[in-house]
Amino acid sequence: MTIRRAEVQSGVRATLTAMLLVLLPGAPANAEPDPLRSYVVRSSPPEHFRLTNGLEVVLQRDTAQPLVAVVVAYGAGHAYDPEGHEGLAHLVEHLTFRGSRHVPSAGIYEHLESAGSVRWNGATSPDLAVYYSVVPRSRYALPLWLESERLAFTLERFSEANLELEQARVRKELLQRGLSQRSFDLALNQALYPERHPYRRSEDEIEDVLAADLSDAAWFFQNHYRPDNARLVIVGDFPETMATVVRRYFAPIGNPPGRPSRPRVVVRAFSHRETLTVTEPLLVDGGLTLVFPAPNAADPDGAALDLVVLLLSGVGPWSLEHALVRQNAIAESVSTLIRRGDFASHVYVQMQLRPGVSPERAETIVDGLMARWASFDDAGALREARTSFIVDSLLDIEDPLDRALRHLECLRSFGEPFQFGKHLQRYRSVTVERARTAARRFLNPRARLAARHVDGGRGCSGICISHDSEGP
Repeated sequence: MTIRRAEVQSGVRATLTAMLLVLLPGAPANAEPDPLRSYVVRSSPPEHFRLTNGLEVVLQRDTAQPLVAVVVAYGAGHAYDPEGHEGLAHLVEHLTFRGSRHVPSAGIYEHLESAGSVRWNGATSPDLAVYYSVVPRSRYALPLWLESERLAFTLERFSEANLELEQARVRKELLQRGLSQRSFDLALNQALYPERHPYRRSEDEIEDVLAADLSDAAWFFQNHYRPDNARLVIVGDFPETMATVVRRYFAPIGNPPGRPSRPRVVVRAFSHRETLTVTEPLLVDGGLTLVFPAPNAADPDGAALDLVVLLLSGVGPWSLEHALVRQNAIAESVSTLIRRGDFASHVYVQMQLRPGVSPERAETIVDGLMARWASFDDAGALREARTSFIVDSLLDIEDPLDRALRHLECLRSFGEPFQFGKHLQRYRSVTVERARTAARRFLNPRARLAARHVDGGRGCSGICISHDSEGP
């Protein structure tokens, strides 16, 4: 039997939650449990510095770990695709795995596999191209060498043969998304982001990827894969001299002339109710997605909205699943999450509607549930949400890769590495009043987008899209 990490985390979560809700010895019998006040995590503080070439570095040594996680992130996500070259960031990420001056094609995989690496990969998000690997403590230098090779000597291995190979692979990945869901996702994306917004996508991505040439890929790599546009995070049981090792591998790498380019952002405001309807023939499952604006993590209401969304996605009286799936039986499933980016952030409420349930009915119920937050005063529910955040954080810092990604997230949001004490204080300081204010500010049922995925039946001849607004 295979035990998945999620199952292990579920058991650990239950245990930690029970532990954290127990009163400390000597506390008054009627005192409210405050795990944020009482729980202490002892770990070495992260070391944070920048090399002379601009590379930002975070090191956190943990001798209790048998592993070392290495993460390198570049400001080279989809948002940086030039106009008419959609998918170029994704294509270049693929090309960087085709070897370098001292690493043959597929050598990255072979080196990491032979070293006993348990996880390695690369990914392109809207904002970042991220590369990660987790190796045994004795092989800590291997990923540093490979990543320095990727940064300094990858461009030499860009070739027509490698380009054609990776174009085919990216095309396959895009096709595997599913044509029906891609149509809805694309329509929702274009409703959220105006023309020339860096997050806006088009239906030409596959064509753009196949039309890219070597000069396009080389330009993108040189413009974005550079030390002053990168962050390196290392967590685990590495030597005390790691800062010296990092400098040895990365300090000699220079930057091309100029500075990394950044896209211009057209702000998208939510000032009234909008409805996007995507009708498709023979759609099996109807869906509804409600989108609200969200602040970045450093916003004064950022932590408060995190807790509000946690309550919405939970199982208690403020839970959307409780109201939509169990009480009113209008949805098969519902999820609520925040997606934060460098250029826009949103709260998504996504649900699969039960057969025969109209999107209008579901919207009416959700709008009513959101309106309840104007009078939110449930201190007990807020305390449980804070406890859940402690558990999530504890689970993250137990895994070296998750902790490294936490550091990366905090560098982007706050300009400093993840520090457990500061993290807890942000959520401990959220009061009922602050949660109520955040919900009023961002979860306004009169200022949101409702995206309906509708079955047009056999009489529907193709995909039909409409975007209506109740305002001017």
